[in-house]
Amino acid sequence: MMTPAEALSTWVKQHKNYTQITPIPGDASSRHYFRVTEKDATYIAVYAPPASENNEAFVEVAKRFLKQGLNVPEVLQVNYREGFLLLSDLGDTQLLKVLNHTNVKDHYSKALEDLIKLQGCRNFSTWQLPHFDSRLLSEELSRFDEWYLDKHLAITLSESEHAMLKRVYDLLIEQAEGQPQVCVHRDYHSRNLMLLPNNEIGILDFQDAVLGPITYDLVSLLRDCYIKWPPEQVYEWVEEFWQVLHAKQMISVSLSQFITWFDWMGLQRHLKVLGIFARLYRRDNKTIYLCDMPLVLEYVLFVCDKYSEFTALKEFLLKRVKPT
Repeated sequence: MMTPAEALSTWVKQHKNYTQITPIPGDASSRHYFRVTEKDATYIAVYAPPASENNEAFVEVAKRFLKQGLNVPEVLQVNYREGFLLLSDLGDTQLLKVLNHTNVKDHYSKALEDLIKLQGCRNFSTWQLPHFDSRLLSEELSRFDEWYLDKHLAITLSESEHAMLKRVYDLLIEQAEGQPQVCVHRDYHSRNLMLLPNNEIGILDFQDAVLGPITYDLVSLLRDCYIKWPPEQVYEWVEEFWQVLHAKQMISVSLSQFITWFDWMGLQRHLKVLGIFARLYRRDNKTIYLCDMPLVLEYVLFVCDKYSEFTALKEFLLKRVKPT
């Protein structure tokens, strides 16, 4: 019986007379990637297990993003039953690999310009974006309790600590649902953005797109879990983005309110990410994410220190989490 990789190679052979097919290091998902070489052209073959990956969503979102003028892989062939996809190749230069203090403003300017385009994607021909509702937001936050506190740090919460976290979660969910709802990538950061030869930005890993809070992707990019920028620079980008949204009449709130949305959305996202990184380590044995946890926790404490609503969370983290 063929392995999934062997079956994928056989399937690709039906569509491309390739001379070489080589594995590409994967990401946090269960997907497996291969670069296919055919004479002077290259493609990306993907094995995305149908049981765990939403391939239909990937294909539909890719079509819509392409129509919106975004640089995403074109789906050339797909076999939904087996979980096989053949895509155009956006290269292998992750934005993270090239970012530095000299070029970041130019690259982020383009990434933020593309984010505005992405947020304008609403009308999908045969498929509708799921809503990033309170159920999904709550489900994300539960990973912090289950995987980070319990399974990773072995912290048993008291009743008062459970109640404190619930109050925090309720506040975060309420503010997220109160924001304008736009198309959200959900992982718009430097490891999912590619630098193309013309200095354009390519976008990957968008199959989990939803209709959700307008600051979600913004904080994902500007408070990236894999690279840190000075807070004053981050807020400068936030203000520039707010100005563009205002000019396009996508929002009507003050800059102060928009920054609060941004900060609180970041707190929700980074609590979730701590849970996801812990799960990747404890369940999937992906140790690489351990080195990213301190920065994520730093982001959490930064927001807790700024807003009195999260004083109790800050005290809990400093007492029960930070010492570990």
